[in-house]
Amino acid sequence: MCQSLPDGSIDGVTVTNYRTRTEIEGAVVESKISISKSSGLAIEVDNNLDAGGNKKTYYSTRYTYTGIHAPTIQK
Repeated sequence: MCQSLPDGSIDGVTVTNYRTRTEIEGAVVESKISISKSSGLAIEVDNNLDAGGNKKTYYSTRYTYTGIHAPTIQK
């Protein structure tokens, strides 16, 4: 399942937000994915994993794209 959420802002970057839900072999992962409206790149992904019982995990990944350059091509 993927559902659109209201737009937001992360560190001054306007983002489009989505919520996803994935069920695999008794485990459920619910995620919120924030994508930059200007670049189309993921900025942040928050995940809640519920594997049943007390097996619950939350983790968040933040992506930054500064200082990235193509390698120098030597001839």
